[in-house]
Amino acid sequence: MADTIFDVLPDSEEAAPAQRSEIVRAEDGMPATVEDGLRSVEDELYKESLQVTRDTMAFREIEPSAEEPPEEWIENLGKKEAWRRFRVAQAAWLNSKEYPVGIKMGMQVASNIIRARATEKTAPKLAVNVVTLTQVGTGQYPKQEVDE
Repeated sequence: MADTIFDVLPDSEEAAPAQRSEIVRAEDGMPATVEDGLRSVEDELYKESLQVTRDTMAFREIEPSAEEPPEEWIENLGKKEAWRRFRVAQAAWLNSKEYPVGIKMGMQVASNIIRARATEKTAPKLAVNVVTLTQVGTGQYPKQEVDE
């Protein structure tokens, strides 16, 4: 059985659109369509990027010179997750030249997914109007004499 939605995508680009988007739902919880699979990946990225943003904003709860996470974080989040938050919060104290790319990327991913989802339902629809021009006459115009 396939491990991810991407393992069951058709190999051919020539597959019909319906064929490309239809994937039989496996008993192990695989998505029914490619769109469902992509949406679940998007949901995961969104959740992770929001966590990075939340951890970044925790910088105000620690001193820049702190060497370990606050006890409150360890009690609430557990040791492993508290240290993760601590590392990200410490990085938020750095100047913009030293700021980690991962934090910027996490914030951009969250921002872009929020923006995309907000415009998803209000995206412009394609309107097609067919205009038929008919030719009147032979396309010749009567001669007219002009005085010089």
